[in-house]
Amino acid sequence: MVSIQSANSIIEIQKNKDYSNRQEHPKVISTLHCLKTNTEEIILEPINGNPIKFPIGSFVKGAIYPICIKSIDYESDEIWFMGYINS
Repeated sequence: MVSIQSANSIIEIQKNKDYSNRQEHPKVISTLHCLKTNTEEIILEPINGNPIKFPIGSFVKGAIYPICIKSIDYESDEIWFMGYINS
């Protein structure tokens, strides 16, 4: 797992963006840092997996989740996650 201290870069995770596209994102986002507890349903699609629906309160502010993501979708326009990348 990548921690904030060992990450080579940290990016804002935007909704409906394909993070598995290696032309745009050459490194895998291996960890999510939650900036805010989710107040709506979130659909997360891991790399090499099927989309998973997470109910309200599933992601807790300040928590770090070791998930390699392809995409995230939710209704609001807020940035709820940061992604840690380690080469």
